[in-house]
Amino acid sequence: MKNKFRLTVQLTMAALVWALAGCATGYHRAGFTGGYKDSKITSDTFQVSFQGNAWISAQKARNYLLYRCAEVTLENGFDYFRILDDKDVSSVQVMGSYGSGVISASTLDKPGYNVMIKCGKGPKPDKDNAFDAREVQQNIRVK
Repeated sequence: MKNKFRLTVQLTMAALVWALAGCATGYHRAGFTGGYKDSKITSDTFQVSFQGNAWISAQKARNYLLYRCAEVTLENGFDYFRILDDKDVSSVQVMGSYGSGVISASTLDKPGYNVMIKCGKGPKPDKDNAFDAREVQQNIRVK
């Protein structure tokens, strides 16, 4: 009976991991699996964030954030954006599992970033924290 229970728990955990593996955060508004949020602060300043789940890489989450910054810039009639403030708001989730009579814990990293951007018109200024919105969209492909 004990072995049957252990096998059931292991199969359930394996099915859960398999099901969730297909739930990597995609590029979309924030929802159950993460996503982006943005809000207008002033006529040319915006807060943009992207929160991923444990099945997306930090690099991909960062790319999605930059892509959203470019979209916000262009949607509001601007050509470039400068990052004024950049915060890493990644989190760690601890999950427990039971196997072979031992309870163990594993950590899942959930990448997240918040930025404040200031948008402008015309050529991008020659600064490290400035990005041409159209160039960002061309170089970061979002499916």
